Parts: sequence; structure tokens; C-alpha cells
Amino acid sequence: MTETIIDSKGRAVEVRPLVGSKMSRFILACGPSYGEGLWSAMTMARASIASVDGVPAPPTPSTLEKVHLLWDAVDDEAAGAALDWLIARQKDTIADAKNSAAPQDSEAAPGS
Repeated sequence: MTETIIDSKGRAVEVRPLVGSKMSRFILACGPSYGEGLWSAMTMARASIASVDGVPAPPTPSTLEKVHLLWDAVDDEAAGAALDWLIARQKDTIADAKNSAAPQDSEAAPGS
């Protein structure tokens, strides 16, 4: 599932979530550097990009060398838009979790 967002240069940036084995391979490729705050966030944003204005981005990196090449292939504006998209998805996930964990009103339960 991909979505299209617009970066600060007005380009269409196609993004996709890293899930399942893609996420696992990405974390393994990053090695011990994964989890280092800003670097991890900006690298994950870059890895989430499928294309910029129709130009395909590199596939999900499988080695640390390919992770570094991803930084050369995807510019800061596209990565920034993808990071904003990732943050918005995270906020939506948190809101959904809070709403689903909230007690539901029930006519059958005492005090409802």
C-alpha cells in the first residue's frame, strides 16, 4: 500500500510503510547504528520512499553500504516529507490504540 505526499519542492513523493520482513532486513542492514535517534528516523524516512516524481527510489537496503547510498539517492526535502508522513502515521496509530482501549459504554454493565 502506497500513499502520495508532496514535498517542499512540490514533488509527488510516493511512500510506503516498512513492515514485516522488509523492516527486519532494514534493521539488520543498519546494524548497531539503528536506534541512533535522528539518523535512524531520517534513514527510515528515506527507506519508506518508493519514488519521487515518478522516479523510483532504491529498494529497501540490505546492507549498511546500501543504507549509505540511500542517503545519496534521496534528498532532504523528500526525506523530510516522508518523515512528516511517518510521524502522522504514528500519531494516528497511538490515537487508534487509545480509542480502542477506552472502556465502552454499555447498558448492561452497572454504572453505564
